[in-house]
Amino acid sequence: MRINSVKDIRNMLISNGWTITYDEFHLDFSIPFSEQIDDLNEDLFQATKNNYIIDIGWYPEMNSEGKLIMNMIKDFNWSQPEKSYDVICYNELVERIEETIHS
Repeated sequence: MRINSVKDIRNMLISNGWTITYDEFHLDFSIPFSEQIDDLNEDLFQATKNNYIIDIGWYPEMNSEGKLIMNMIKDFNWSQPEKSYDVICYNELVERIEETIHS
């Protein structure tokens, strides 16, 4: 599956058995983040499967110099994510999600 948009990420997760539980991910990687301040939130996206959660957020919130952080949470242990990635571009986000769901 070729992944070109956030919609494709959603479809990839769903087709691999994940359930989207929260989705306010509206960032457009082709537009400077400084022009999307209102969308730079800590709570952007969550998907679950069994006892795992993929959580994506922007830190620090509403700061265009921040970054996306993607965490893989197991058994609701938010203090010690199984995996944690700082993501700076769309392709890296796709790679990290693919790596996470296929590990």
